[in-house]
Amino acid sequence: MQIGLFDGVPQAAIPRVIGLELDVLGSHGMAAADYPELVDLVSSGALRPQDLVTRTISLAQTPDALVALSEGTLPGMTVIRP
Repeated sequence: MQIGLFDGVPQAAIPRVIGLELDVLGSHGMAAADYPELVDLVSSGALRPQDLVTRTISLAQTPDALVALSEGTLPGMTVIRP
């Protein structure tokens, strides 16, 4: 199975994924051609990415935050600041 960006058709061992009941997860960013529209939305205030940040922690707090992930996650994003 190929992970990450690829050149051509992705190759995956689908029978193995099905047989082992694996989850295949991934994401991909948006096309660079769409960036100007996105920047305009942020600049105008129509899109507020800062509202997604619900917690800011220090680098020293990071190990405890990673351990806490095993108990579930809180909504929003956590920003780690040195």
